[in-house]
Amino acid sequence: MAHSSAPRISGRTSVSSGPAERTEDLEDQWPIRLPLSAFTLDGFSDWATSSKRPWPSKLSFLGDLIFMERPGHWAIQIPLNARTLEGFCEWATSRHFPHRGRISFLGQEIVITMSPEELETHNKAKMEVCRVIGNLNHEEDLGSFYGDRTLLRNKDGDLSTEPDGSFASWKSLETGRVFLKPRKDKEGQFIEIQGTPDWVLEVVSDDTVGKDTRTLRQKYHRAGIPEYWLIDARRAKISFQILLRGRTGYRAAPAKGGWQTSRVFGRRFRLERRRDRLGLWQYTLQVETP
Repeated sequence: MAHSSAPRISGRTSVSSGPAERTEDLEDQWPIRLPLSAFTLDGFSDWATSSKRPWPSKLSFLGDLIFMERPGHWAIQIPLNARTLEGFCEWATSRHFPHRGRISFLGQEIVITMSPEELETHNKAKMEVCRVIGNLNHEEDLGSFYGDRTLLRNKDGDLSTEPDGSFASWKSLETGRVFLKPRKDKEGQFIEIQGTPDWVLEVVSDDTVGKDTRTLRQKYHRAGIPEYWLIDARRAKISFQILLRGRTGYRAAPAKGGWQTSRVFGRRFRLERRRDRLGLWQYTLQVETP
């Protein structure tokens, strides 16, 4: 579909959305992939008038920031210094960072997901894994466990993102492999995990397939993270993988009867689900000592 040309006025570019009669559900959106090349005026114009721009939306390059809006739903202002990992993390830990959505810095692009979390195949699966791993960590005193919305930053992986779950052993914390960034104005509070945690979790959604299965799989490996749990519960059969870090990439742990062994937690795990009395999913992460 043709787009209107982008007028340029004093170093600014503004591109409006397409025809108003399109009526797709604005709450069910594919991710916005903002390339770092768009952080210049010419690069922004190229991206905003291409087939890769988010639609429908209003996009503006305003000199020191990029403004994106879907009227009546949300608006985001991204400062130009967010084009580097340092600048992105500075923005992500400031009061100006959006409270809604998930925004990740992934090397050559910033990925923005604004869709609400799916309840049956994402939220419930995530919560069951976090419940079991959180309880196991509490009982065994293995380290520190963190749920979703926890910001993770790693320079080797060139990433800043919020996993669905993360865990750092006491060894990683005590040796400095993992560092908790303190909040400047609140003593005893922390706002970011820096370094290499022992374990991360991602649950696949319709709008995060490429991000979770390819981009983050590569980024987490480069970050040196020993174990990556990847779950896809969108189909009739659950895909539950314990991915173990090798020299050139992750490999799936051998599975026998659905059981897989975690090196990080020293246990075998199996994820199952059944229908409850309302016909909704109920997940169970089973644990077994080798």
